Formats: sequence, structure tokens, C-alpha cells
Amino acid sequence: MSIAKGEDVLRSQLPEGFYEMARAWQENLGFNLKITSPRKTKLGDFKIDHRTGQHWVSVNRTTDKWSFLITFAHEAAHSEVQGKYGPQVRHHGKEWKSTFRRYLLEILSTGRVPETLSGALASYCKNPRASTYSYPPLVNALHELSGNNHLLLDKLKPGSSFLFKGQKYTYLDRRRTRALCKQESSGRNYLISLYAEINAST
Repeated sequence: MSIAKGEDVLRSQLPEGFYEMARAWQENLGFNLKITSPRKTKLGDFKIDHRTGQHWVSVNRTTDKWSFLITFAHEAAHSEVQGKYGPQVRHHGKEWKSTFRRYLLEILSTGRVPETLSGALASYCKNPRASTYSYPPLVNALHELSGNNHLLLDKLKPGSSFLFKGQKYTYLDRRRTRALCKQESSGRNYLISLYAEINAST
């Protein structure tokens, strides 16, 4: 995993006008920051080095600057909660929700959030979830702003065929945040995130 550090790298990952806010959070909380290569299983994380007591926040490098900002706020909230309350609090409990909500409201208060995103983000921050990708309106807004040409599985209807990671699937049924899909080559059924990026079947 490559690690990028420095002012210019952080500035390049954030939406215009948000670098000073993000740096202020980092400086106030005193956490170390790593901007990493994309990871398939997470957008970011928070850890404590138990030898030194230092806090470490990592966020995936991405072309989606708004997603980066929200993930940065998510992990900064973990740093603040751990500093205030210690490890006895739940990882995504009420203390984290309240803290993360405050960061999101600070983002919204700038007036710089595009209209496409602001409504979904305002609704999401009423009860923030552990995963951004568990709140469909926010996922769809972020995807629209990213300019990514890939389809989301959520946009298809049951019965549709699609390509995912080089395999052809048929969308069978919706299961909350996942879709039950049949892999054509094996005949096996799999649950795939509704917000997975897919390609139209040819």
C-alpha cells in the first residue's frame, strides 16, 4: 500500500475551499494522516498506536473529492471521540454520531456544497450511519457528482443482466442494500452491493 503525505496531496484530494477546514480539524485533534492507495474493503480508517498513543487516520486516494471529504470527517470524528471518551464507547455509537454530525453541519454551513449533494447530506447527518454506502440518496448524489460513467447496480431492475469484475450476472432480487444475483458461468447466487459499479451486459 503506498502512502502519500503532505499539504499539496491533501489539498488536491479535497473540494475547493475545504483544505483549511480539514487542516484545522487535524491540527486541533493532533492525528497523523495517511492518504493511501484505494482499498477494496474500506474508504478510510482510524487506529491508535498503542505504543505511542498517537492517533492515525487514513483515507483512500480518489478522484471523488466529496467522498474523500466525508470520509475524512468520519475518521476525524473517531479521533475526537477516542480522545474524549477513550475505548469504552461504541465505535459508531451516540458519541461518534453526534461528533460526525457536527462536522457534516460545518461542511454544509459553508454554502459551498453543490445543491445535488446538500439535500442528501443534510438528511444523512440527522442520523449518520457507519457506512456512507448504506444511505442510498447520499450514494446516488456522490456518484452523480463524481462524473463516473459506470452504472450503479441500484439503477437496474430485477431480470437485467450486467458485467461485474469480468463476470456476467443476472439481477434476481433486491435485499435492502444488496442484490441477489446469479453468476452465469457457475450458476451460483451471490449478494452484491446495490452501489457496486457495473457495466452493461453485451
